[in-house]
Amino acid sequence: MGHIFRWMRRVCILVARIAYLIALSVLFQVWRLTLGFGEYPYRILWFIPVLFLGTWAAYWQLGTFEIESAGASQVMQGRASWDEALYYCFTSFTALGYGGWSPVPVGWAKWVGAIQPFFGVFFALILSISVARLFTRSIRD
Repeated sequence: MGHIFRWMRRVCILVARIAYLIALSVLFQVWRLTLGFGEYPYRILWFIPVLFLGTWAAYWQLGTFEIESAGASQVMQGRASWDEALYYCFTSFTALGYGGWSPVPVGWAKWVGAIQPFFGVFFALILSISVARLFTRSIRD
């Protein structure tokens, strides 16, 4: 009986490894097609606003935030207005910090807001590297 469980465990591990490799290859192809390994700065320049506006629209339409009502000390959960969502998206994406006020995200918006600064800093780095490559190639030629 123990032999069957060991065999089933090995099959499950093998399936998980195959799924992991497929996911990595799909992510690699998306990276290659959209950003071109940082070789094409124009691809990065269109990808950054698409990512920024996509997360802003998701925060605005689908995100749930804790919002203070005007003049009251109550905190209510609800959707943020478009300018509040834009402020939250900008401060998250650029990793600037929230200052004195920001809507407090609830649920999935909290996790996206925590991951978004890494994407913002990463794409700023990739953009600066690709622009530097573009200028060094033009100087060399």
